[in-house]
Amino acid sequence: MGQSWNSLTQRLIAFSIVFVLTFTFAVSGQTIPVFKAKHLRSEGGRVAAERVELSLGSDALDVKRQNREDVRFRFADIVEAEYEFADRPSYAAGTGGVLLLGLSGIGLFFNQTKRHWLKLNMGPAQQLFELESRNYRMLLLSLNNRGVKISDLGDRDARAKEQRRKKKAEAKK
Repeated sequence: MGQSWNSLTQRLIAFSIVFVLTFTFAVSGQTIPVFKAKHLRSEGGRVAAERVELSLGSDALDVKRQNREDVRFRFADIVEAEYEFADRPSYAAGTGGVLLLGLSGIGLFFNQTKRHWLKLNMGPAQQLFELESRNYRMLLLSLNNRGVKISDLGDRDARAKEQRRKKKAEAKK
């Protein structure tokens, strides 16, 4: 009796392990990471920002829009991608803290936020996305792994300040 009980127990354990592993790999194989962003485009002389979801397929970047037709950018068509960020003070969020907390909330007044930008150059066409702060690194790494060359332009504000400083120095000469 002990031999058959062990055999049955071993079979149940083996079946459970195989079932769990199969189910885990089947479910994990179907998940595609989704990156939230804002797609900025020109409409009639003004800039319109639209919330989108970016997902990476095997050969293209899929852009899912809320109220419009989805767009697909093939990796082979992307000539160059540029990433940059900007540090901006967020005074509006801190002002309420200063008013509510008095002088102890003065630290909240000087908060900095980082905005991340991705520009895709596809010959004459260009697309600009403002990426969420949570997932921009994973998106950039995934694009790089799929053969899209990304140039990191760094801090947008620091470059602008440096250009203004150089112009002032040249003007003084």
